[in-house]
Amino acid sequence: MSWIKSRMLSSIPGVVHGFGRRDSGGAERIAGAFGLKKVARLKQVHGNRIIFTDDEEIFEAHDPEGDGLVNASKGLGVAAAAADCVPILFADEGGTVTAAVHAGWRGTLVEISSKALRLIDERYGVPPSRMRAVIGPSIKFCCYEVGEDVASLFLGKFGPGGGYLQEKGGGKYMLDLPRMNAMILEREGAGAIETLSHCTRCDGSFYSYRREGKGVPSQLSFVGLL
Repeated sequence: MSWIKSRMLSSIPGVVHGFGRRDSGGAERIAGAFGLKKVARLKQVHGNRIIFTDDEEIFEAHDPEGDGLVNASKGLGVAAAAADCVPILFADEGGTVTAAVHAGWRGTLVEISSKALRLIDERYGVPPSRMRAVIGPSIKFCCYEVGEDVASLFLGKFGPGGGYLQEKGGGKYMLDLPRMNAMILEREGAGAIETLSHCTRCDGSFYSYRREGKGVPSQLSFVGLL
């Protein structure tokens, strides 16, 4: 298995994590390799529904719908799947709560990463300032071209500042989804943010929808508590 690690999350005691590549395997393989009882994942629908593992029998059900998972139970992990979309892993500085979020352009537009921080604060009393967020391998500014329809949605909501959008001409734009999620997290007051540099479309060790087309598998990124 080949895993990419975050410097920031690696420094938190009791937290295990990894951003997957093509060969990293599924939830059962992750659990066995990292000493977790189970790793939960969702049927992702490009929205902003976030599920707490202690609200639903998430580890018994078959992939319920949603795009974010939060867990505060030891021995368990949560995962997000992506093949160009942005996986974001969270843990608090004390290693008591974790989350995994899937943010494509739709999830980014509805600010799922910000919602995750707010819900963690509401449920566990852990403010955003104590949370660490890592934006994982995803399609980067160099490769993510969108049409005017998508660009106009972002401009209408977030305005032209921040350097996340560049017009190419002919109704085409380059959109920086990792930067946009970092901006959202910064605005919500996240204590620290790390953005990994890997572009899933440029790097053939990752699955990429934009490079390989419809039906391409996805890689899992996970975070768990020991």
